[in-house]
Amino acid sequence: MIQTLSDKRFRAVIVGGGVTGLVAAHAFTKAGIDHVVLERGDEAAPPTGASIAIYPHGARILQQLGLLEQTQKIADPLEDGATNRWPDGTPIQWSDLWRFVRENHGAELMLLERRGYLQVLWENLPDRSKVLFQKKVTDIVEDDDGVEVFLSDGTSERGDIVVGADGVHSTVREKMWEYANRLEPGIIDVKEKKAITTQWKCLLGFGPGEPHLKNELSVVYNQGHSFLLGTQPRRCFYFVFQRVKRPWTRYNRPHYTQKDAEEMAASVADMPISETMVFGELWKKRWRGSVVDIEEGILSRWHYGRTVLVGDTAHKITPNMALGGNSALRHQLHLSLPPYSQPPLPSISEPTLPSYETHHGVFPAYHQNAGLGQLDFENVQYLDFAVSSAAKAGE
Repeated sequence: MIQTLSDKRFRAVIVGGGVTGLVAAHAFTKAGIDHVVLERGDEAAPPTGASIAIYPHGARILQQLGLLEQTQKIADPLEDGATNRWPDGTPIQWSDLWRFVRENHGAELMLLERRGYLQVLWENLPDRSKVLFQKKVTDIVEDDDGVEVFLSDGTSERGDIVVGADGVHSTVREKMWEYANRLEPGIIDVKEKKAITTQWKCLLGFGPGEPHLKNELSVVYNQGHSFLLGTQPRRCFYFVFQRVKRPWTRYNRPHYTQKDAEEMAASVADMPISETMVFGELWKKRWRGSVVDIEEGILSRWHYGRTVLVGDTAHKITPNMALGGNSALRHQLHLSLPPYSQPPLPSISEPTLPSYETHHGVFPAYHQNAGLGQLDFENVQYLDFAVSSAAKAGE
């Protein structure tokens, strides 16, 4: 059937149903933009990963999306500050960091399980029928009237734009690069393709709370590896960072198994994580544990044609500052939520035929405003200031 100006609606195809993709679904719903989410897995909240942290600026966006109250119910505030430790577990420095965050920004830093956060995002979607599972992307084809996303099950989804929210190993990004180089040979070079690299790997997971450990965030420094711990009464989250011998990219990355996790845990099992515990005690009681790459890097091009990249697909932040999930929230703010999205994408209340001009102004503005800048950089500056001030106060 031929669609006319009166019955054609602007539609976004969101690829990826993880944290970034589900946040995108909420943002597009809030903005009144028609959309569909394509997730290659078979469930919304799989039992993978460890923790996620929400800073005050992320909490403000969750409030706008109507998700803050539900998120707060599953989060525990960090009450005993932040501690840096020597390799033997003894403290180097302590800071009442989270009090500074609360007093200066009006909200707690929330630490919660990643799967629980996914469940909040999923269960509070107004229309869950827009999220389709077991939908693996095989190709993306643009034409004058829109874009079609082809899937491994033989089906396809058509829209006006594609939002790549499928993570650091993105298929959407790969297809965008192919399309860009076909139209403008050489526009995507090797430097861009290798912009995201891995210099560290990480053993991450969590288990039950430990009565001997404070309700704090702590870092234990060592030669070639370090521990990052979020210890709370109900749960203990842990990250063991280990430098790799030679950096790699997505083209030659390893694939880890549970055996790799066991071997990495054994290599640091007798290492102190505090004055009273070694890591092996946490690992023995774990609920979940796995090895992942710690990729980092920022692409110079976040969009081309009708495709736009968001979250880890466009840039990857190491998890030690816990800003990845917050950046995904900010991306959606600038991509789809007026008045931050300028110019705005058309909503379902605005009949329109798809056009290149519709998003030609949106995507560059989104990249400029959401690119690793202002809010996240200010947060890092503030955290550095808070730690330094606390250290000086204790001298």
